[in-house]
Amino acid sequence: MSAPSSLVYLKGEHNINTWEQGLEAELDSLGLSKFIFAKNPPAEPDEDTEPEKHEAWFMKRASAMKVLLATLKDESVITTLTVNGWDMKNKDPKALFNLIQSCIARLTNEARTEVLHAFMTIRRSNFDSLGSFLNQYTKLRKRVHDAKYEFTDDVEVGHLYNAKMPIPSTLDTGRRPWRISR
Repeated sequence: MSAPSSLVYLKGEHNINTWEQGLEAELDSLGLSKFIFAKNPPAEPDEDTEPEKHEAWFMKRASAMKVLLATLKDESVITTLTVNGWDMKNKDPKALFNLIQSCIARLTNEARTEVLHAFMTIRRSNFDSLGSFLNQYTKLRKRVHDAKYEFTDDVEVGHLYNAKMPIPSTLDTGRRPWRISR
């Protein structure tokens, strides 16, 4: 089975946002996104009292799962999911999507610290041009936000202009100008 044109194969943490956008666009076009992206996916109708509704629900959910599975070709992603308890017999696309989000998108504490440190110590003087600085700054800012750190406006403006916040010699855990969102 080949992936539809709007889908991106999930290769790991580095392309999970692009993968998710493509997956949602494809499922939206098929009217199936509610089976994965809704906070509460459609409930299963009673098979005995509403057989037609149950059959339609079953087929739509299976189609959503088919699209989701079409994006999982990378062996390292499959291995990560398997090691983290992927039950391949479970046909619930929401359950698989949630597993992907918890396993693939998760950054280790060490990686989170490295991203934060890189963001906190970036300086314009280390780059040949303002353009290259802004490119790296934008990438780091996205990584920091992906790592679930939220900064006050003063901290972000200070880092952008490299003037307000001093470079920390160590990350002082007692005084944090950021917070972790959940």
